[in-house]
Amino acid sequence: MRNALGNILGGIQLAEIAVPVAKETGELCGLGGTHLPFDAATLNKLYPTHDDYVGKVTTVSNALVKAGFLLKDDATQTIDRAKRSIYGMQLTCGPLCADVRQFPSNPSSMLLANQTEYLVIKDGMSLVKIADEATKLIAEGYTDTAKTKAKFTAAAAKLDAYIARTKELRASANMPPETELLLVNQATTLRDLLKK
Repeated sequence: MRNALGNILGGIQLAEIAVPVAKETGELCGLGGTHLPFDAATLNKLYPTHDDYVGKVTTVSNALVKAGFLLKDDATQTIDRAKRSIYGMQLTCGPLCADVRQFPSNPSSMLLANQTEYLVIKDGMSLVKIADEATKLIAEGYTDTAKTKAKFTAAAAKLDAYIARTKELRASANMPPETELLLVNQATTLRDLLKK
């Protein structure tokens, strides 16, 4: 059974399901699942403020820790991700920032941030924060079309900073060369799309 938003009912519900930003299913990809982000109107109705979104994620995560279903470190990571997010800011996240599909078919700042965090790079959270800053700028550009060019240019500059920081981390032996190549290529692809 599914709720009105299309997400599963029952079981142990992590914040990603209990405080959803997307429909999560196994419809199109049985092993990895499918993540279909909600449109801006739905997100803005669910989370009128950023504090509201972060508060709901915090409440769910802390309850799961208390119940013994989530480790404290995992709850902290989930809450930190919510704090860095744009949810509840009344922004529109278009294709260059939305977490839809995967690179290279859909380059986006959220995917870049998620992949960077997933790779668990020493000092890599500095990269994640830069990608999150780019996401906010891109969403602001989609939301206020009079400022799209300026916001996208600022986001492209953030991606230049991401690329430079990736090279610094590689130089200090915090990641293998293939990881540097992957992240730099993805950031460059996204940056170049923002400059068009």
